[in-house]
Amino acid sequence: MYTTKNNKLNHQVIFETFKDILASIKDKLDNESITIQHINTDNVVQDIKLQDIPVDLLIDYDQRMKLRQISQAFLKIQNLIGSVADISVYNYLLKLLGKKEVCTNLLFNISDTCLLLSELQELVDNEISTTKIFIIPVIGGYLSKGEKCDFVQLNLLIHQIF
Repeated sequence: MYTTKNNKLNHQVIFETFKDILASIKDKLDNESITIQHINTDNVVQDIKLQDIPVDLLIDYDQRMKLRQISQAFLKIQNLIGSVADISVYNYLLKLLGKKEVCTNLLFNISDTCLLLSELQELVDNEISTTKIFIIPVIGGYLSKGEKCDFVQLNLLIHQIF
């Protein structure tokens, strides 16, 4: 749905989804009759402004699922399916949509969508693609039943082996 047959992002469909989500966010932010009250740990009731609420609480379940599908399509094109990047990209997409200049943009168009996707690409290029996990097998180390091993002991054990 969000990718083409050539395995590229379908910017038009993504634009329509973003436009619908932003329209619902704007409707909620423009509705001044909505007040949200929060009871903090001291049992004091506080009024919360809608502008201070995270975007994922301002959108409904179907819209969250659409954003999840967009982030998964984006990751599929980047060959990062099934990785830790899924949560990071989804959260960053929510953050991008929650920016004040995006939420209040009355003339949101397809070039704005391309800009958001390029910012998402920067996240993948600069942060996610540089994150690597190395698994080093330890040969010859052991723990007796009932013993505990903390990080310092494990580090010493690894240095003794190598």
